[in-house]
Amino acid sequence: MGSSVEKILENHQKVVDEGFVRKGGLRYKTYAVSTLRGGMGKSTLSFNLAYELTADRSLLIADICPQCNLTEALMRETVPEVTILKALQPVLLGPAFGDTPDDISYKVSTYCDSFKMRKPAYFIPGDSEMFAFPSTMYQQVQIANAQSNPKAVKSLLESLKNILNEEAMDKRVDGILLLGCCDLPCRDPHAILGPR
Repeated sequence: MGSSVEKILENHQKVVDEGFVRKGGLRYKTYAVSTLRGGMGKSTLSFNLAYELTADRSLLIADICPQCNLTEALMRETVPEVTILKALQPVLLGPAFGDTPDDISYKVSTYCDSFKMRKPAYFIPGDSEMFAFPSTMYQQVQIANAQSNPKAVKSLLESLKNILNEEAMDKRVDGILLLGCCDLPCRDPHAILGPR
Protein backbone atom coordinates (compact mmCIF):
# COMPACT_ATOMS: atom_id res chain seq x y z
CA MET A 1 0.00 0.00 0.00
CA GLY A 2 1.14 3.51 -0.79
CA SER A 3 1.55 6.11 1.92
CA SER A 4 -1.56 8.08 0.83
CA VAL A 5 -3.78 4.99 1.11
CA GLU A 6 -2.28 4.22 4.51
CA LYS A 7 -3.02 7.81 5.61
CA ILE A 8 -6.66 7.46 4.52
CA LEU A 9 -7.02 4.19 6.40
CA GLU A 10 -5.33 5.66 9.45
CA ASN A 11 -7.70 8.67 9.44
CA HIS A 12 -10.69 6.36 8.98
CA GLN A 13 -9.61 4.33 12.00
CA LYS A 14 -9.26 7.52 14.06
CA VAL A 15 -12.81 8.51 13.08
CA VAL A 16 -14.17 5.10 14.10
CA ASP A 17 -12.17 4.73 17.32
CA GLU A 18 -11.93 8.31 18.59
CA GLY A 19 -14.52 10.35 16.69
CA PHE A 20 -11.68 12.23 14.98
CA VAL A 21 -12.68 15.41 13.13
CA ARG A 22 -10.16 17.16 10.91
CA LYS A 23 -9.41 20.74 11.95
CA GLY A 24 -9.62 23.63 9.54
CA GLY A 25 -12.12 24.96 7.05
CA LEU A 26 -13.00 24.00 3.53
CA ARG A 27 -10.41 24.65 0.87
CA TYR A 28 -12.69 25.69 -2.02
CA LYS A 29 -15.87 27.69 -2.43
CA THR A 30 -17.30 25.17 -4.92
CA TYR A 31 -17.44 21.40 -4.77
CA ALA A 32 -18.83 18.96 -7.34
CA VAL A 33 -19.99 15.37 -6.96
CA SER A 34 -19.93 13.76 -10.38
CA THR A 35 -19.39 10.49 -12.21
CA LEU A 36 -20.80 9.10 -15.43
CA ARG A 37 -22.02 5.88 -13.80
CA GLY A 38 -25.48 5.61 -12.31
CA GLY A 39 -26.29 4.05 -8.96
CA MET A 40 -23.04 5.10 -7.29
CA GLY A 41 -24.68 7.13 -4.49
CA LYS A 42 -24.00 10.63 -5.86
CA SER A 43 -27.40 11.99 -4.82
CA THR A 44 -27.20 10.45 -1.35
CA LEU A 45 -23.66 11.73 -0.88
CA SER A 46 -24.69 15.20 -2.12
CA PHE A 47 -27.68 15.34 0.24
CA ASN A 48 -25.49 14.36 3.21
CA LEU A 49 -22.70 16.76 2.18
CA ALA A 50 -25.22 19.59 1.87
CA TYR A 51 -26.60 18.78 5.30
CA GLU A 52 -23.13 18.68 6.89
CA LEU A 53 -21.87 21.79 5.09
CA THR A 54 -24.89 23.84 6.17
CA ALA A 55 -24.00 23.28 9.80
CA ASP A 56 -21.33 25.97 9.37
CA ARG A 57 -21.99 27.80 6.11
CA SER A 58 -24.77 28.93 3.83
CA LEU A 59 -24.91 26.99 0.58
CA LEU A 60 -26.20 26.98 -2.98
CA ILE A 61 -26.93 23.44 -4.17
CA ALA A 62 -27.40 22.69 -7.87
CA ASP A 63 -28.68 19.47 -9.42
CA ILE A 64 -27.51 19.19 -13.02
CA CYS A 65 -28.10 15.45 -13.21
CA PRO A 66 -30.97 14.52 -15.57
CA GLN A 67 -32.07 11.79 -13.13
CA CYS A 68 -33.11 14.58 -10.69
CA ASN A 69 -32.80 12.30 -7.64
CA LEU A 70 -31.43 15.11 -5.47
CA THR A 71 -34.26 17.36 -6.63
CA GLU A 72 -36.77 14.70 -5.55
CA ALA A 73 -35.04 14.25 -2.19
CA LEU A 74 -34.94 17.97 -1.38
CA MET A 75 -38.24 19.11 -2.87
CA ARG A 76 -40.33 15.99 -2.18
CA GLU A 77 -43.65 16.16 -4.07
CA THR A 78 -43.12 19.69 -5.44
CA VAL A 79 -42.68 20.15 -9.18
CA PRO A 80 -40.35 23.15 -9.55
CA GLU A 81 -41.35 25.91 -11.93
CA VAL A 82 -37.73 26.97 -12.52
CA THR A 83 -34.90 24.50 -13.15
CA ILE A 84 -31.23 24.69 -14.07
CA LEU A 85 -32.20 24.13 -17.71
CA LYS A 86 -34.49 27.17 -17.73
CA ALA A 87 -31.50 29.21 -16.58
CA LEU A 88 -29.07 27.70 -19.10
CA GLN A 89 -31.15 27.62 -22.30
CA PRO A 90 -31.39 31.40 -22.86
CA VAL A 91 -27.65 31.70 -22.30
CA LEU A 92 -26.72 28.82 -24.61
CA LEU A 93 -29.40 29.15 -27.28
CA GLY A 94 -30.42 32.80 -27.25
CA PRO A 95 -33.55 34.89 -26.74
CA ALA A 96 -35.88 32.48 -28.58
CA PHE A 97 -35.73 30.40 -25.37
CA GLY A 98 -36.82 33.31 -23.19
CA ASP A 99 -34.97 35.26 -20.56
CA THR A 100 -32.98 33.77 -17.72
CA PRO A 101 -35.31 33.78 -14.71
CA ASP A 102 -34.46 36.40 -12.08
CA ASP A 103 -34.61 33.89 -9.23
CA ILE A 104 -33.57 30.35 -10.05
CA SER A 105 -33.25 28.83 -6.59
CA TYR A 106 -35.57 27.69 -3.84
CA LYS A 107 -34.96 27.84 -0.08
CA VAL A 108 -34.30 24.23 0.95
CA SER A 109 -35.81 24.49 4.44
CA THR A 110 -39.20 25.32 2.89
CA TYR A 111 -39.31 21.86 1.31
CA CYS A 112 -37.07 19.69 3.50
CA ASP A 113 -37.47 19.77 7.28
CA SER A 114 -33.95 18.36 7.82
CA PHE A 115 -32.54 21.78 6.85
CA LYS A 116 -34.74 23.93 9.12
CA MET A 117 -32.11 24.30 11.88
CA ARG A 118 -29.15 24.75 9.49
CA LYS A 119 -27.54 27.77 7.86
CA PRO A 120 -29.54 29.02 4.84
CA ALA A 121 -29.41 26.70 1.84
CA TYR A 122 -30.81 27.37 -1.62
CA PHE A 123 -31.41 24.82 -4.32
CA ILE A 124 -31.46 24.97 -8.13
CA PRO A 125 -33.55 21.97 -9.21
CA GLY A 126 -32.54 19.54 -11.88
CA ASP A 127 -34.34 18.91 -15.14
CA SER A 128 -34.79 15.59 -16.93
CA GLU A 129 -33.95 17.34 -20.22
CA MET A 130 -30.39 17.99 -19.01
CA PHE A 131 -29.36 14.79 -20.80
CA ALA A 132 -29.09 16.96 -23.95
CA PHE A 133 -26.94 19.65 -22.30
CA PRO A 134 -23.54 18.23 -23.32
CA SER A 135 -24.48 17.93 -27.01
CA THR A 136 -26.14 21.37 -26.99
CA MET A 137 -23.03 22.89 -25.43
CA TYR A 138 -20.76 21.10 -27.90
CA GLN A 139 -22.86 22.27 -30.84
CA GLN A 140 -22.84 25.90 -29.73
CA VAL A 141 -19.09 25.84 -29.06
CA GLN A 142 -18.51 24.35 -32.53
CA ILE A 143 -20.52 27.16 -34.14
CA ALA A 144 -18.63 29.84 -32.19
CA ASN A 145 -15.33 28.15 -33.01
CA ALA A 146 -16.18 27.92 -36.73
CA GLN A 147 -16.88 31.66 -36.67
CA SER A 148 -13.48 32.29 -35.03
CA ASN A 149 -15.18 33.85 -32.02
CA PRO A 150 -13.06 33.00 -28.95
CA LYS A 151 -15.10 35.39 -26.77
CA ALA A 152 -18.27 33.41 -27.55
CA VAL A 153 -16.48 30.10 -26.91
CA LYS A 154 -15.32 31.32 -23.52
CA SER A 155 -18.76 32.69 -22.65
CA LEU A 156 -20.42 29.37 -23.54
CA LEU A 157 -17.90 27.29 -21.61
CA GLU A 158 -18.30 29.49 -18.54
CA SER A 159 -22.11 29.74 -18.71
CA LEU A 160 -22.83 27.24 -15.94
CA LYS A 161 -20.14 28.71 -13.69
CA ASN A 162 -21.46 32.23 -14.24
CA ILE A 163 -25.07 31.27 -13.55
CA LEU A 164 -24.09 29.52 -10.32
CA ASN A 165 -21.80 32.33 -9.18
CA GLU A 166 -24.45 35.00 -9.88
CA GLU A 167 -27.07 33.07 -7.92
CA ALA A 168 -24.60 32.47 -5.07
CA MET A 169 -23.86 36.21 -4.92
CA ASP A 170 -27.57 37.06 -5.08
CA LYS A 171 -28.35 34.71 -2.17
CA ARG A 172 -25.17 35.70 -0.29
CA VAL A 173 -24.09 32.12 0.31
CA ASP A 174 -20.65 30.95 1.38
CA GLY A 175 -20.36 27.97 -0.95
CA ILE A 176 -21.70 25.97 -3.88
CA LEU A 177 -22.32 22.22 -4.10
CA LEU A 178 -22.95 20.81 -7.56
CA LEU A 179 -24.32 17.36 -8.40
CA GLY A 180 -23.75 16.18 -11.93
CA CYS A 181 -23.71 12.90 -13.76
CA CYS A 182 -23.94 13.93 -17.38
CA ASP A 183 -20.90 14.19 -19.61
CA LEU A 184 -20.02 17.83 -19.09
CA PRO A 185 -17.72 19.53 -21.59
CA CYS A 186 -15.01 19.33 -18.96
CA ARG A 187 -14.97 16.65 -16.29
CA ASP A 188 -12.71 18.56 -13.91
CA PRO A 189 -15.03 20.60 -11.62
CA HIS A 190 -12.25 23.06 -10.76
CA ALA A 191 -11.75 23.77 -14.46
CA ILE A 192 -15.48 24.46 -14.85
CA LEU A 193 -16.16 26.18 -11.57
CA GLY A 194 -12.77 27.51 -10.54
CA PRO A 195 -11.24 27.57 -7.06
CA ARG A 196 -12.37 29.87 -4.29
